[in-house]
Amino acid sequence: MKPIAYKIEPTGQEQQTGINIAKRIENVILEIGVDKVTSIVTDNASNMRAAWDIIEKKYPKIFCNGCAAHTINLLVKDICLLPEFVDILQKSGKLTAFVKQRTSLIDQFRIIQNRVKQENNLKKMRALSHVVLTRWYSHYTSVARNLENKLVHLNLINSGAFSRVSISKKKSDYVNIVQDNFFWEECQRFINVMKPLSKLVGKLESDSCLLSEVYIGFVNLMEIWKEDVVLKTLVLSRWEFIHTPSMGFAYFLDPRNHGGRNMYTESPPSSKSDLVIVLELLPKYIVETRGLCNYEISKKEIKSFQRLCANPTPDFATQIKLMDPDIWWRVEGASKFPNLAKVAQIVFTIPTSQTASERIWSLYDFIHSKRRNRLAKDKAIGLVLMYANATLHEKEANIADIMLGNTSDHDESDESDEDGVNVDFTLETSVDTSDLLSQLAN
Repeated sequence: MKPIAYKIEPTGQEQQTGINIAKRIENVILEIGVDKVTSIVTDNASNMRAAWDIIEKKYPKIFCNGCAAHTINLLVKDICLLPEFVDILQKSGKLTAFVKQRTSLIDQFRIIQNRVKQENNLKKMRALSHVVLTRWYSHYTSVARNLENKLVHLNLINSGAFSRVSISKKKSDYVNIVQDNFFWEECQRFINVMKPLSKLVGKLESDSCLLSEVYIGFVNLMEIWKEDVVLKTLVLSRWEFIHTPSMGFAYFLDPRNHGGRNMYTESPPSSKSDLVIVLELLPKYIVETRGLCNYEISKKEIKSFQRLCANPTPDFATQIKLMDPDIWWRVEGASKFPNLAKVAQIVFTIPTSQTASERIWSLYDFIHSKRRNRLAKDKAIGLVLMYANATLHEKEANIADIMLGNTSDHDESDESDEDGVNVDFTLETSVDTSDLLSQLAN
């Protein structure tokens, strides 16, 4: 499912309070059509969460979620701040900075890197990478690159280029770190901890990632770190921060999860498991919020679906192996569980992150650059929308035709709506692509 950049809402001097953001979001909802909007995905800021409460109370059919990829990034931050890793990250940063701040060493580093690559029959060796302050997962990349180039670092300290670097504390620190075996062992341990998180961030930032993958990702993390109390506590803390009912619905309705198996249960015996909560909220959503059927029918469908998933027939097992969950619900589930299928079609179109919105901000920054800083706001926004949506149609389609709505999209699918500049939220709608592009032109 490709996202569509539908509208950009510059907030100007308006304060970005929960009330003001909710008004802006509501304006777009009404413009598109309340019945066509199924979800809103924003960042995890407190003002955005305040806007959720306002929207969900006024429009109970609309789900509001935070960016799951950002939450994993915050979990990476939590781990990076653990005392056991702080020293390693500082030392790794010193290695990267010492080499990359000296042109002569960079050149020598590349020469040694090519030699090591040939001697060890390696396909490639990547360059060193600095940490990006606002991207905590870049710590993983930085440490991984240093570890990958361990032999290069060891050879560099014996090179002529290194000997010509003036004696200083930074130089002696570099030598001490490179020759410290414990440092390299700890780097490997850090990589082992971070690898699952790095893969999960990549998955959640994909436009095609299903909402159930958020729950699955956290379940897998808790299983991987079940023996590590500290890491498991951090995971649970971030899960409570990001978890919403729609994520529980998506996990339960994902046929691969055996009807809610492995859903999280809090430690106190008196606490309700997520499965129990879903079994309470899902019928309520079907009956009271959506008005699809009565409680008896909804509960009957839920129980039948649970039985099918818990004790899969050979045909069903083959189906869920070959089909993605959203496809299964459209092809098979719609006839067997019609009311559950309508909920599944909603939750499986909810984006797992606001990455599409972030791309819009990057495009705006690219277009409204220092060289083009005299572009009027409306002109810049128009160029951003054209640039963002140009790939939605076949390559031979003219961009002007796309924006004027002269080309059509015959595939009827749910599309997402992103907002850039200051207000950052994503609206998931079921509007036909050609309709949206025609509205963009107007």
